[in-house]
Amino acid sequence: MHTGTDDIHRLGIMDAWNYEQNPPYYDGQCSRITGSTGELFPPLENVDRIGLFASELCSSLYLVKSQNPESRYGIEGYK
Repeated sequence: MHTGTDDIHRLGIMDAWNYEQNPPYYDGQCSRITGSTGELFPPLENVDRIGLFASELCSSLYLVKSQNPESRYGIEGYK
């Protein structure tokens, strides 16, 4: 996992899982380790998509931000 010391925009981004950048469980792009594990994120200003690495699946997935903000209990955010 990158610490952000060299580039704050890589903070929390996974580089390898169990010392492998492409685990043998999947083929092609599905085996790439991308995104964060969810505990630590780089700055998220102007980001429309967040990559997450799910260790239970040994695969990455993406969350896509909705276009319009919503408000709940006075707190504005995006789905």
